[in-house]
Amino acid sequence: MVCGSGNVYCAAARTKIAAVKESSQADEETLMLLEDTKFQFGSKSRSCRNLWDNGSNRILINNAFARENKLISTKVSYKIAVVGGKEVVEEGVVHEIELVDNCGTVHKVWGFGINLIMEPPDSVDAKVVRNLFPHVPDNIFDPLPKKRIDMLIGLN
Repeated sequence: MVCGSGNVYCAAARTKIAAVKESSQADEETLMLLEDTKFQFGSKSRSCRNLWDNGSNRILINNAFARENKLISTKVSYKIAVVGGKEVVEEGVVHEIELVDNCGTVHKVWGFGINLIMEPPDSVDAKVVRNLFPHVPDNIFDPLPKKRIDMLIGLN
């Protein structure tokens, strides 16, 4: 994400990037949208590392992150159904968090607790899209430090 620009702006950039690549490469690559997003914690604002996932329609929250930030958590039972399998009832937890968008509006969301969303990905070289953002300072394109994914936010 560039300067908190949001997913619409990044999706437009992604389209342009895919257009300049060979079609065989564009089909094989995955662009991960990572962002350090603010969240409200009482009267303070903190940040969490988000992975925006356009192939999911759920939110997952790392359990360690939830404990560290004392998120409100509720035990739940939920059903998982798989194609060709039996419906299974699982015991778990959902966590509540108040995310702050680019306009400063607070959104209360909840997500399923999970111990590991994914291993932290290697840094992405964002300099390949530098020419799409001539008005943005060079340091914005420096790689994000490698750290735990705190939330996966589904956009499907």
